[in-house]
Amino acid sequence: MRMADGHFAPEDLRWFDSLIVSISDSNQPIIFVTHYPLDESIANWYEMLERLKNLNTKITLFGHGHANISYNFEGIPGVMGRSNLRSKDAASGYNIVEVKNDSIYFSERIARKETKPFWQIITLNNENYETSSSIASGPDYSINKKHPSVKIKWEYNTGYTIGSSAVFDSNNAYVGDASGSLYSISLTDGKVNWQYHTENAIYSTPAIENNFIVFGSADSAIYCLNTYNGNLLWKYQTNAAVLGCPIIYHNTVYIGASDRTFYALELESGKLIWNFTGLNGFVETKPAIYDDKILFGAWDEHFYCLNASTGKLKWKWKGDHSGTFYSPAACWPVVSDGIVFFAAPDRKLTALDIETGNQLWRTGKYKVRETIGLSEDAKKLFIRTMNDSIIALKASEKLEEPLWITKCGFGYEISSAQIVEKDGCIFYGTKNGMIYSLDSRTGQINWQHKISNGYINTITAIDKNKIIATDFDGKICLITSSGK
Repeated sequence: MRMADGHFAPEDLRWFDSLIVSISDSNQPIIFVTHYPLDESIANWYEMLERLKNLNTKITLFGHGHANISYNFEGIPGVMGRSNLRSKDAASGYNIVEVKNDSIYFSERIARKETKPFWQIITLNNENYETSSSIASGPDYSINKKHPSVKIKWEYNTGYTIGSSAVFDSNNAYVGDASGSLYSISLTDGKVNWQYHTENAIYSTPAIENNFIVFGSADSAIYCLNTYNGNLLWKYQTNAAVLGCPIIYHNTVYIGASDRTFYALELESGKLIWNFTGLNGFVETKPAIYDDKILFGAWDEHFYCLNASTGKLKWKWKGDHSGTFYSPAACWPVVSDGIVFFAAPDRKLTALDIETGNQLWRTGKYKVRETIGLSEDAKKLFIRTMNDSIIALKASEKLEEPLWITKCGFGYEISSAQIVEKDGCIFYGTKNGMIYSLDSRTGQINWQHKISNGYINTITAIDKNKIIATDFDGKICLITSSGK
């Protein structure tokens, strides 16, 4: 349920290329159909637009906006069609599209009432594509020149979407991708040590302890590998995709799955210790643990507290907004001094007493959404608003005024990536490929660096001058800074 702009996955672009190669006639007329407009609504729209401009593309059709609107994508006509839902109208409707020899005709039909006159006619013979150099609205990487001390030491591209963060030990980083592979990559030079393949995509950020690395796969299994060689140590089969991120505590793996079950497994053997089946939605978050209590949200409107030893429910909490999409499920909760904090899609920040589940405070003042972080000393919260700002608050049982507010200028932001602190610096990656480093005491921006135009997962901080970033383009980057 990660929220970001649309994105053409690397594997989908390769599929498109292979499909086009199979067309023998280079003049074959193309009608391209997608969900989003071919503009900034899709993070890497320029990737597909350039392909279409090199083909005999007549028109691109799409929805998303639920309205009849005409577009022009650098010479390629675009048409957005209305939804067939009626919304506030008396009747529903749809478009009738007639394709003739030289034109495509669009008319709107109001159900059981009338067909309106043509509202758009696209002539099929016109081709006036603008050249590649005309893409003035493409990604802007000029910010990187302002912070020359920030460098990409190495970069490895798996060729598949990465929807999770990396973990690391003293020598290597580990991350999974949409091909179902988990990679061990050398921190020194970015070379792959080994690769283990599961039967479906990996969106689960692994957990690592000693020589054990644990993660879930969309093939419905939980895996534990040996970090030295990638050999399988054990595999636990669930009944649905495992998108949740595990934590390891006292030789026990805690992880939620899409079969509406939360599991506790022995780290060394993978044997089931207990499972909690009282969920009505799937789990994708990374749980938190405090004083023998496991805390997490699910896509069923509720936030849960279980006894870590027995799996028994201690309490569950529901917010004041009904509806699955308001569930406190994508945020990684953070805990401090007997309090758990999280931000849900309802744009509110919540603090609960871990012992009782009682709500200590809840506020919509800052319009936050799913992104939160905790200082290493557990005394400060870091939250990201949905427009431009990162804020520091005291982690306390009473809501106090912000310690600082920094307007970073990232614009409208709905990423569910979390904020992390390391050695007095906090790190956050946006849905449009920008990474921020801020001084955690003052909120001053240390540096910015753009690595792509797509979604960046929660940053993995090795120290204040060395971080690992992963993104939807399939890249794993080791980024260093010789500055602050």
